[in-house]
Order: sequence, then structure tokens, then C-alpha cells
Amino acid sequence: MVKYVLDTSIVIEGIASREIKARKLKGTLLIPHQVVAELEHQANKGQEIGLLGLEELQRLQDYKKKKRISICWDCFNWFTFYMDAKCIYFHYSFNN
Repeated sequence: MVKYVLDTSIVIEGIASREIKARKLKGTLLIPHQVVAELEHQANKGQEIGLLGLEELQRLQDYKKKKRISICWDCFNWFTFYMDAKCIYFHYSFNN
């Protein structure tokens, strides 16, 4: 199963949910806690990007409930992740 690491910009831009809706993305989304923390910080400051990011996380959670994807909320440490998982860095796979 393919695993994708979502960075903050991918979440804010809504790329993951758009690709899931188009059925181009299947697998597991790995969302580091730093991404969630940054989005919460921006939303708490009233910044639109924070709110957009949190809305995207909700859409992704909805896709998870529909069994379209699986999500792991910071379920890895970086060393284990790079040593044990076949990973495609999401930002590059859909933006290059």
C-alpha cells in the first residue's frame, strides 16, 4: 500500500481531497502533528489559510469514514518511516 506524507501546503490547497474525489489517490495519508499544529495556530490567529487547512482535514476524515482512504495521524517517527515504509512524498508526486 502506498503512503503519502502531507505537508501544510498540500493540506491548505485541498489537493489530497481533490485527488481522492477523482479516484487518483488510494492508500494511507500520513499527517504529521506539526501540520495540524500549524493549521490550528493559523486558524486561532484568524488566518484564512488555517481555516482552509482545517476544513481540508475534515474532508479527509470524511473520506476515511467512507473507507476511501486511511489516515495515520503522526503514527511514525521519521527514522522508522524512511527505513520501513515505501513512501512517495505527496507534494512532489502531484506537483511535478
